[in-house]
Amino acid sequence: MLQKLRDQTQGFGFKVLVGVLIFVLAIFGFGAFNLFVTGEPDVASVNGEPISQQMLVNATEREQRRLAMQFGEQFDPSQIDPVALQLRSLEQLIGRTLLFQALDELDMDVGQDRVDQSVRDNPAFQIDGRYDAEAYKRMVQTLRYSPQEFLEETRVSLALNQLQSGLSNTAFLTEWELTQSARLLNQQRDLAYLAFAADDFVDQVAMAEDDVRLHYEENELDYYTDESADVLFVELSAADLANDAAIEVTEDDVQAAYAADVEAALTGDQRESSHILLQVGDERTAEEAQRLLDDLKDRLEAGE
Repeated sequence: MLQKLRDQTQGFGFKVLVGVLIFVLAIFGFGAFNLFVTGEPDVASVNGEPISQQMLVNATEREQRRLAMQFGEQFDPSQIDPVALQLRSLEQLIGRTLLFQALDELDMDVGQDRVDQSVRDNPAFQIDGRYDAEAYKRMVQTLRYSPQEFLEETRVSLALNQLQSGLSNTAFLTEWELTQSARLLNQQRDLAYLAFAADDFVDQVAMAEDDVRLHYEENELDYYTDESADVLFVELSAADLANDAAIEVTEDDVQAAYAADVEAALTGDQRESSHILLQVGDERTAEEAQRLLDDLKDRLEAGE
């Protein structure tokens, strides 16, 4: 297995890329692939494997929740650029798909016993040093995973760590590579320079008025000043208005405002929605769920 791994990952650039991607995935994580969304547009394709719009939406939401958990009370959603967050999530999905494909090609996987043990040993799911099922459920729900999705995410992370260990623990340098590295580390450079100061040459240059005018006309855009505006404004604050003796709010005014707010609230529009979820597990495979979803869709479109 290790020899096959070395044969397929000899390039130094590949090792660095895989190492960085594995680190990001292992520390931060993001959403699992949604296997049952049909008709979604693809935002990317990795070696023929599509990444749908819904996958990107799920990954972006989970990345935002991860940031919220990381920064706590200091987290301000308004400071996040949604476009940059989506691009970051898309890059993670692409890297994740590439690593999935590498794992599949190398036939690397992790047993369920090891996955379960990893969850039990996770400090985030422990209270007083012991695994707590309720703490596990709360954390999984906060991250917007189903229990099955989270276990699958854990399995993949362990497999990726196994891939990283296989790369790092089997890396070696040839004598020629070691010699070249030593030469680069011990190399020296001689540097010489001559400084020119503009003030030393000002008195030696004669500039005619026509030359100045010609330069200005050829570079007129460089001499434009930035646009500016004069603004007059009046600042009103709730505190100043509350302390203004000229403003008086009577009991009747308060009652009238309350009645108007109640009437506005009662006339608001309401909507009802419903959805269908199919559980995938030991009693139903992904293929069976997909066929059932297609049948339900046809029945709904027929008016049932």
